[in-house]
Amino acid sequence: MTKLKFKKNIEQKISIFLIVFLLALSVIPRFWQLTKYPAIVVDEPANLRDIDKLIAKGGFRPIDYEWGYGQATLVHYPTILLIKAGIPDEFFALRLTSVFLSILLLLPFFLIVKKFTNIVVAFCTTLIFSFSYYYLQFSRVGWTNIHTLVFGLYYLLFIDLSLKEKKISFPFLILSAIFAGLLLYTYRAGELFILAGIFILLLKTFKLKKKILTKFAIFFIFFLISISVSYPWVSKISENWDLYNLRASVVSIKNAGRPYHGLTNYNDILKYQTFETFKSWILFIPVKGNGGNIENPRYLPLKYPSVSPLLIPLFWIGLILAIKKWRNTFPFLFIFAAGLTAGQIMTVHPPNGSRGLIVLPVIYLFIGFSLNYIYNKIPKSFANLTVIFFSILVALSDFIFYQNWMTWIKV
Repeated sequence: MTKLKFKKNIEQKISIFLIVFLLALSVIPRFWQLTKYPAIVVDEPANLRDIDKLIAKGGFRPIDYEWGYGQATLVHYPTILLIKAGIPDEFFALRLTSVFLSILLLLPFFLIVKKFTNIVVAFCTTLIFSFSYYYLQFSRVGWTNIHTLVFGLYYLLFIDLSLKEKKISFPFLILSAIFAGLLLYTYRAGELFILAGIFILLLKTFKLKKKILTKFAIFFIFFLISISVSYPWVSKISENWDLYNLRASVVSIKNAGRPYHGLTNYNDILKYQTFETFKSWILFIPVKGNGGNIENPRYLPLKYPSVSPLLIPLFWIGLILAIKKWRNTFPFLFIFAAGLTAGQIMTVHPPNGSRGLIVLPVIYLFIGFSLNYIYNKIPKSFANLTVIFFSILVALSDFIFYQNWMTWIKV
């Protein structure tokens, strides 16, 4: 065995150990008084009613409309599987689904960060992301927003693994196509992941040193499988676009009642929306008042930023680094920019924590870029200890803050 192969094998074993350790650590904050905090929120009874109807009807009905009409009932089947497996408490099963999915998401996140940094930085960044009080909230309650993130990150990971400079992995290509199709069954934010992945596929296929027919086959396989997987749902919603777009129409800034935050002119409203979005998601200035109207107190701790204050300067540095390396980071810059545009600027009452969830992994990816920059600038003898200590400090402080937030959260 060559030294290079030996080093690669050691690195793979260390990565597996760190991932398992991370997943085990991430269980702790998610099971902390899971059915007590927060108190049951409005989406959870609606989801449980859908689940009861699906169980009563029997069979497999993945393309029924869920209660908000914006996604398919496919998203309820992980909870139904837990109930069928013998968990009698449906409320616990609903929240347990979010716990499992949020932990599963950490694997592709770790591997994506590791691609741009190193094992230590990837571990520390994933630890910080896992314990984020904003992410913890979506990890512990029965909102189906988490499905979009899980499908989206696995989709991007499989796209990246499917094509290397001289090698094509058709199993990963097929998996990426399947997850692209599944994304359409979830909330509309999934479409941004699909587009970002297609950008990656186009670029990687263009650079691939293969014949034209081989490149054509890659696109044919990807689109054939993704369209086949999504076809039942797309066919259903195409019969009544107005129903499918009902939720999007309700929250669209174009349909907001006037005066809106004291404004009546549409251009003035767009300026207000842009300023509030920039202030909340770039500068991370805490929300004053009620922020995202009646919804926001369920998603974000009002009067506090959506990420730890310790991380805000790191995000700014990381964003600059991502822009400087845009040729490699453009899919994530696209998700961040498009997510804020579609989910905040063009929808009512920013910042909205639910519609902002899509950009959260990207925010922490940029933080990872910053940690990696610092890691490479300090002496190697102190780099590991410094980054690990900082990540533990942030993770613990976020979990303590989350516990405190649960004592005054408004649901």
